[in-house]
Amino acid sequence: TNAWTVSFRTNLSDLGLGTGKYAFDSYDAIAGRIGIGTASGAGIENGLIAGGAFVNIPLFATGDHSYIVVSSGTSIQCYRDGIAVGAPTASTSKIAGTTRWRSRYIISGTWYDWPVALRAGHIANVALNAQQRTALHTAMMALA
Repeated sequence: TNAWTVSFRTNLSDLGLGTGKYAFDSYDAIAGRIGIGTASGAGIENGLIAGGAFVNIPLFATGDHSYIVVSSGTSIQCYRDGIAVGAPTASTSKIAGTTRWRSRYIISGTWYDWPVALRAGHIANVALNAQQRTALHTAMMALA
């Protein structure tokens, strides 16, 4: 199956992240692209790239939070601090090829980087259930 889970903890002091900054990015010509971060647009686009398009959901918030993004193989659901954010997004994209944390993205010759450290990071080749997501959130937030 194409099921997967990506999770991380980060502390954003400002949502003014601007153009093309990704906490996590995976790209393969056949499998597609998964990007979790921000992109340029009419305002700050906050969410993920899935199925070849940016999905603008209010995923990121200022402060110290855990983020868990789960794909069942047919749809993706995002969570902040264990709570679902936005509606599920149809996507069969999977994690494959080049995979990067805090990836660099170039637009018109300018490089953009995710602005803060990731306190924890986790990739699984399964869709975590509610109990597993709660345990992962608790473990990530317990880190010093």
